Amino acid sequence: MGNISIPLNLGRVLGLVVVAVAIAVAAESVSSGSSNSFWVFLRNAVTPVGIGILVLMTAERMNAQKGR
Repeated sequence: MGNISIPLNLGRVLGLVVVAVAIAVAAESVSSGSSNSFWVFLRNAVTPVGIGILVLMTAERMNAQKGR
């Protein structure tokens, strides 16, 4: 636990922030009375959440490569 680097922590935080903001924005864009609200949420959330997950995976992969 002592050798966790600043870029790894920054990548983790950035990835989680992107995922959280994407979900919050997608949830805000859904109107409460619409029958298509699930699909609107899904359409608005998929790409940004995917980008956030890619940021998290890249940070972990870069940390694993550094240890070799």
